[in-house]
Amino acid sequence: KGGFLLLFDPLDGSSNIDLNVAVGPIFSVLVHEGDAPPVESDYLQPGTRQVAAGYAIYGPSTVLVLSVGRGTHGFTLDREIGNFVLTHPELKVPEETSEFAINTSNERFWEPPMQRYVEECKAGKTGPRERDFNMRWIASMVAEVHRILIRGGVFMYPRDNKDPKKPGRLRQLYEASPMAMLIEQAGGRASTGRQRLLDVEPKELHQRVVVELGDALLGAGGLQPRAWRRFRRAGLHDVGGHPRQRHQGAAAGCEHLRLPLRAGRSQDHPLRPGRGEGRGRAGGAR
Repeated sequence: KGGFLLLFDPLDGSSNIDLNVAVGPIFSVLVHEGDAPPVESDYLQPGTRQVAAGYAIYGPSTVLVLSVGRGTHGFTLDREIGNFVLTHPELKVPEETSEFAINTSNERFWEPPMQRYVEECKAGKTGPRERDFNMRWIASMVAEVHRILIRGGVFMYPRDNKDPKKPGRLRQLYEASPMAMLIEQAGGRASTGRQRLLDVEPKELHQRVVVELGDALLGAGGLQPRAWRRFRRAGLHDVGGHPRQRHQGAAAGCEHLRLPLRAGRSQDHPLRPGRGEGRGRAGGAR
């Protein structure tokens, strides 16, 4: 046993292995309180309590992307020396982008705000966004999130009514929460469409959740209903798809919805060296 709990998806995107698409593990690290061996309820913590999160992506190069609550950083495997080298310090989600990722085969099952958001993106220059966009869908979350961290954009797996028992599709504890921490630490946003993703309180180990994450400005469709009402009062659309200057003007009235860029315990981080007895251990609790 040890001081930390580890949750992980051993190989995200595994259904794409035979296609040679980029895949990799996703992991989340939580603090284990007390000396007793961990039980399932110990793992049921919201994403705000993560002390570390990350993923590895196996492609033309092997990259480890990691956050311990002080930014998001990328390390590339140098095969000659067998070590990971810091190649992408302080990753930031680019604001200027023209890409969004979503599986449109489920469009008929989406809620109206999401349908409208995607329609506005697809309308391009002739629509309210007044510019053209590209749609991506790899069906590998590590590949989608890695693209967003490097090139910008949004990734959405929205709520739908295809299966009422599964309003969301991605696992909260070892897919959504760690990716949300990485995106927020890189200056983006992560939402369920109704609340900040990191604030969701898990009820079970394999709980599924709606995920909308990426560029905070492009992803306005992920704002909460209160924000949509504010946009309507400003004479704008109630979902994303606003010309940049108009969107910024409306956002000035939504300061209470701006998410903090830091997640976890930034002031007294359990993984910070020399911060107290027993810290810095590689947790043996699994």
